[in-house]
Parts: sequence; C-alpha cells; structure tokens
Amino acid sequence: MVTYKRNVAKKLEENLKGIETVSGYVKVAGADALYSLSFLPNLKRIEGKEVVNGGNVFQTYLSQYFLVLCFYIVHASTSVKSGRRISRFSSDFRYSFYLAENSNLKKLWDWNFRSKELFINGSVYIHFNNKLCDSEIAKFRQVANIKDGQISNHTNGMNAPCTIFHTHLSAVPGSTNGSILLNWMHNFCSVDY
Repeated sequence: MVTYKRNVAKKLEENLKGIETVSGYVKVAGADALYSLSFLPNLKRIEGKEVVNGGNVFQTYLSQYFLVLCFYIVHASTSVKSGRRISRFSSDFRYSFYLAENSNLKKLWDWNFRSKELFINGSVYIHFNNKLCDSEIAKFRQVANIKDGQISNHTNGMNAPCTIFHTHLSAVPGSTNGSILLNWMHNFCSVDY
C-alpha cells in the first residue's frame, strides 16, 4: 500500500520499473492520482495468457488517502494478490490491456523517453479516461500495433482540450470606458452521442 499524499507515480515506478513482461493482463482502473503509466517504463510485453473481464489482476484504485495497487503476474518473480473491485464495464469481453475510469490520466507513456517496443497479445479496452486524448491513444495503438479492441472516441478525453486549432483574434475598444471587444471566427459543430 502506498500513501496517497505525494509522489504516487514515483513510488510505483521505484517498485515496478523492472517489469518487462506480464504473462497475464494489465488493468488500471479508477486511479485518479495517476497522470500517466510512466511507472511501468520498461514494460515490453503483455502476453495475455490470462485476460480480464472486470475482475482483479493488475488494478489500481484510490480511497481518499491511500492508493492500493494490486497486481498478479503469472509465472513471474513478482506476484501480489490483494483486494477486489468489481467493474461495471466490459463484463462480456476479455482483454489483455484494460484502462478505464482514470479521471486524471493525460498520457500513457512519454514516447520520447520510452522504448517503442510494446507487444500486446489480445484485445484492448480503453474507456472513460476523461483527460486522455485520442492523439495519445493513437500513438499507443501505433507503437503496440493494436488492431483489436474497445477504444472509444467519445468516452476518452471528454474533459481535456484535445483538439487545438488556430484562429484569428481581433481586439477593438469597447463601448464603455476600459473595455475591449474581442472578435474571432469559430465554426461550431455539435456532436450528438
């Protein structure tokens, strides 16, 4: 158990940085303290010999003061079993990489400093990560050569400025003393879900 107050990712990386291969699956769910998966900098293979359908194998979740990290790596030297959290998603499917409900997750890895070698055998589930933009998921899909999976364009990145565009802005004096009027051209396109 890692105290939640500070440096959660640093403490996780200190303890998990040696993991290169997971013969089962990886699941990170409800980890509001995590901004990236950089605590697994050397992960190169997820073999998918065991898959997740909402149960517990590699899972992070938070209470108000503690981060509990539970993981189980089949046929590896590190094996810890603990806790159980039932997920309300994907109960009928099996995944070797499951990433859901991480409200502050902004990036998966920094691909400039991480090895671009990542093999995932099996399907991938990525949903309800409010700050994880499609561009970050696209990098992950490219590096891991992912073709199969449940990856939503609508439930990820909902609370992040994922699309950045340039516009021309003009400022003119306003009608009242000390005010200015800003004008810009913006094409608004509404999306119905």
